[in-house]
Amino acid sequence: MKPLVILFLASLSLSGYTQTQTPKKEFAIVLSQDNVEISGSESKEIEITILRSKAYLKSSAVMGLSSSLPKGIEVTFSPEKGNFEITKVIIKSSNAVPGQYSLIVNATLNGRTKGSIIKLNVSDKVIASDGKQ
Repeated sequence: MKPLVILFLASLSLSGYTQTQTPKKEFAIVLSQDNVEISGSESKEIEITILRSKAYLKSSAVMGLSSSLPKGIEVTFSPEKGNFEITKVIIKSSNAVPGQYSLIVNATLNGRTKGSIIKLNVSDKVIASDGKQ
C-alpha cells in the first residue's frame, strides 16, 4: 500500500510539469511562450528550441512564417538559417492595429517543415517612460 501511495503522490506532483523530450523521429519546435502581448512601438523576443532526432542533428534549419503579418508588425529570426538548437523570434510593433492575431512560425530541416502558433495580442495601451499606463 505504501509504494502505491508514493507512486500516486509522485504522479500528482508531475502532472503539472511537462518535460519536452527529444523526438525519436524527425524534429519538433518548442516556444518559450505562445501568448504575446505587444503595444505601441514595442518589441518582444521569444526563444524557439529545435529538438532533433539523431537523423536531424547535422541538418541546417531555415526559420520562417506560414502566416501573413498584420499591418505594423515585423518579425525577424536570430539566427534565421544554420545548424543551431536555439533561435529567437523578434516581434516588433510599429503602431499596429489593435487585435488578436495568430502567427505561425516554422522550421524547415531536410525538406520537412514543422510549425507552432504564437497568439499575438496587439493592444493600444501606451506605457509612459516611468512604466505607468
